[in-house]
Amino acid sequence: MGGNRMRSAFLGLLALVLMLASAVYQRATGPTYPQRLQAEVNGQKLRLKLIRSETTTTQARVAMPDPGAAVSGEVVYRRFPTQEPWTRVALQPETRQGVPERAAYLPIQPAAGKLEYHLELATPSGSQRLPAQGEVRLRYKDPVPAPLLISHVVLMFFGVLVGLRAG
Repeated sequence: MGGNRMRSAFLGLLALVLMLASAVYQRATGPTYPQRLQAEVNGQKLRLKLIRSETTTTQARVAMPDPGAAVSGEVVYRRFPTQEPWTRVALQPETRQGVPERAAYLPIQPAAGKLEYHLELATPSGSQRLPAQGEVRLRYKDPVPAPLLISHVVLMFFGVLVGLRAG
């Protein structure tokens, strides 16, 4: 009888570890978390977090670390999926929490609306595109009250845990 309890405890612990690992994987690769990339701009190594999710009540802020006065840039965007012409918005100097940045604001879209965008920089050594290939897709969603969101996440984790343990 003690063997069955040990086995059950081991399987419960294994299910918990798999659930936590899948949560970490989803957090790192999910479509709503910022796209992270590193780029060398004007001789500086920069780390960027390009947003991929915004609410329908806020303009999307696309920002990057300030690469210096010798560099100018724009965010180039259009609605997705369309073949509309690209719109350009200049990156403006800003300071956020004491850190100099360049930022541009994209227009609010309706719920489930999407934009695709990239950055184009003019540097002393030529033009540079970030990301180098493809576009970043930005999804808009309506705001969700915190109690509803928290209960949803807790129930999702519980469902995954029960499913893994049953498996």
